[in-house]
Amino acid sequence: IETYNRIAALESRYETATDQLSGIKPGKRAVADLPAAAITGFTGEFSRILEAWQFPVKGPVSFDTQAEDFFIGIRRRREQGKGSRALTHAAFTIALLSYCASVGLPHPGLVILDSPLITFRDKDRAQSDADLTPDVRLRLKDKFYRDLATRSLEQQVIIFENEEPAE
Repeated sequence: IETYNRIAALESRYETATDQLSGIKPGKRAVADLPAAAITGFTGEFSRILEAWQFPVKGPVSFDTQAEDFFIGIRRRREQGKGSRALTHAAFTIALLSYCASVGLPHPGLVILDSPLITFRDKDRAQSDADLTPDVRLRLKDKFYRDLATRSLEQQVIIFENEEPAE
């Protein structure tokens, strides 16, 4: 009976979502419809994760709804080097998991990150990642793994990486 009730609830949620999506016209930007409170809350969570990882940010983290991109400090996320973009993408994904859990939005509770640190090596470092000195990169990697290791038991993170984390 419990399984049938669960199926009925899921079918109801599916119908509601389908009805809501049917009103969206192709080409319409969904970001413009996001409430400012949601953007602010998510941006705060994203910023907290970058701080926990000690990602070098010069200025606040904000979201530009027109460009549909984050400003991390004074630069857009897409204007940063490959290593920074990979790390900020991982931070975005973890922030989405955390934000959904904190406000009661649905999320599977599972995140899979594919090589978020591999582009962070010396030989791949771009000029736009100049702030990421070897000491900063080493500390950031350590903080990255420490933060993920302390996540809630309801939040599972699987990382595929080509190098082993420190003990």
